[in-house]
Amino acid sequence: MYVNERTLDYGQDGREAIRKLLEMGHERGVISVAPQVDFVD
Repeated sequence: MYVNERTLDYGQDGREAIRKLLEMGHERGVISVAPQVDFVD
């Protein structure tokens, strides 16, 4: 992985993007169980 400021800390908008991606996967049937996302700081 290329390391830059975003890979070191992708911030609140990056966390929301991950949640949205997983939510969309669940809505489309790619992920069978609705994911619960917890981030560790």
